[in-house]
Amino acid sequence: RFETLQRIAKETIGVVSSGISHIDRNLTSLLKTSKRIYNGTSVIKSISAKESALEKMLTSDICFDPSNHCE
Repeated sequence: RFETLQRIAKETIGVVSSGISHIDRNLTSLLKTSKRIYNGTSVIKSISAKESALEKMLTSDICFDPSNHCE
């Protein structure tokens, strides 16, 4: 009887620890994906900011042209 309980306890611990490591792997994978998404978003924001700055530069250059009458 004690041996049966011991075997059940070992099996239960095995299943639980296997489940925990599975959850851990999933969380790690999710974290990596989140980091990739965050990095991707940062890159997009950076490109967008540079594009906006470039657009302003080009527009202001045109405006400084004496032949062009923009304010």
